Amino acid sequence: MLTDTLRKVDNLMKNKFTAILVALCFCITSVNFTGLLTVSAATYGDYTYKVSNGEVTITGFDDSVSGAITIPAEINGYPVTAIDKDAFYGCDSLESIEIPNSVKIIGEGAFRYCYALTSVTISNGVTTIGEEAFEECSSLENIQIPDSVTSIGQWAFYNTAYYDDETNWADGVLYIGNHLIKADRD
Repeated sequence: MLTDTLRKVDNLMKNKFTAILVALCFCITSVNFTGLLTVSAATYGDYTYKVSNGEVTITGFDDSVSGAITIPAEINGYPVTAIDKDAFYGCDSLESIEIPNSVKIIGEGAFRYCYALTSVTISNGVTTIGEEAFEECSSLENIQIPDSVTSIGQWAFYNTAYYDDETNWADGVLYIGNHLIKADRD
C-alpha cells in the first residue's frame, strides 16, 4: 500500500513537472522579440529602405529624381548605416551625392550606371565601398574618399571620368586620395 502511494505521488510530481516545463516553453516562445530584430520595408520621400536591428539600409531610390541629393543620416529615428546593392542603379539624372558619416557600407553596384553623376562626397564613417559601386558613372570626376574606408571592391570606380582620365594614372597606378584603386591600367 505504501508502495502504491509512493508511486502515485511520484507520477503526480512527474506530471506537475511536465506541466510546468510545457508552460515555461510556451511562455518563452510567445515572448515578443521584435525589439531585438525588426525587418520592415518602407518609403521615406524618394527613398525605399528597410529597418533591421534598429538600423536603416537604403534599398532603392526614385530614379526620376535629378540633381543633387544628400542621403539622410537618419530616417524615423533610426541611423542610416548602409546603401544596399543596386539601390541607385540606373538613376541617370543624379548629378551629385553626399553620403553622411552614419553610413558604413556602400553596397555592390549601389550607384552603377548613374551617368550624370559628376561628384560624390563620402563622409568619414564609411568603411566599405562594394564592388562596382560607381561603375559606369561615366561623368564622375570628383570623388572624395575618407581615410575611414578600409575596403574598396574590385571595379568600384571602373569607367568613371576619374578612372578614364590619363592624368590620374601615375606609372600605371590609380589612386583616389590615399586609396589604391587599380595597380595596372588594363
